[in-house]
Amino acid sequence: MSFMRLHLKKFDEFLRLLMAKEDRAITKEEMKRIFLYKNKITYQDRFTIEECKDLRSLMKKIRKELSEDKRRDFDWIAPGLLSFASAPIIDDVFSSYQL
Repeated sequence: MSFMRLHLKKFDEFLRLLMAKEDRAITKEEMKRIFLYKNKITYQDRFTIEECKDLRSLMKKIRKELSEDKRRDFDWIAPGLLSFASAPIIDDVFSSYQL
């Protein structure tokens, strides 16, 4: 199983915890965007800079909803997911420079 798939599998666990939580601060609209971004990562679709920023903001919200022990696990996978989302953008920036 690839590194990305392992991150996504663990992220699904956090999303299930979040969905089961009745008093979550994350709105239905934000949950839709989280699932949209998760699918974009799964299918390796390109993110815009705005989407990367939004995903980062949503990741911070998800983290606040988790218990202390779950936050430690989340802190390991969130940067990986964000890097999968932003990698093509960074590649575009650096490929425009000639070495």
